[in-house]
Amino acid sequence: MYVNRKSRYLMLVILLTLTVAGCASRPDAELTAASDALEAARSAEANLYAESEFTASAQAIEAARQEIAAQGESFALTRDYSRALELIAEAETQATTAASAAAINREQTIREVQALIEETATSIETTRLALEDAPSGKDSQADLAALRADMESLSADLDQARELFDSGDYVGARNSLTETRTDVNAIAQQVQLAREKVTGRRSL
Repeated sequence: MYVNRKSRYLMLVILLTLTVAGCASRPDAELTAASDALEAARSAEANLYAESEFTASAQAIEAARQEIAAQGESFALTRDYSRALELIAEAETQATTAASAAAINREQTIREVQALIEETATSIETTRLALEDAPSGKDSQADLAALRADMESLSADLDQARELFDSGDYVGARNSLTETRTDVNAIAQQVQLAREKVTGRRSL
């Protein structure tokens, strides 16, 4: 009877020791695997085309590192890396998702930029023609000359966006084109206002 109780006690101690040891083992290999997954996502340009998932993975890895460091400073028998393992698993999942999403989003961005290039070129040409055809009044000549200079600058911006696209910087090209389109639309509105101003004076 005494022997059985002693055996059970020893078995319980062994099980507890193994459990503690399992939780107290630094998850260095797991952290390395998650970091490798993040770098693979970076290579797939997930930092550009799947930014939210990529950032979530990077933040989870950093949180895991901090958790591992905190547990390493605690008493050996109370160390528990389970939270760190959860963070590492989350980081690896997010990195894998980011890599997959980046491939899809990159292709969508390419198509979007191609359309933007065509639309911006058309807008620039339409606005240039409207500017050349705008009635020139005594008070509007200087304004129209300034707008023509602005249009030349925007044409150069379009050429720069095309170069960014050709070099593979699709995000940079998209940002540049979006800004150019906004400026072209603003000039088109000014041309229309100038036309209405001159036409209004002539009708008086």
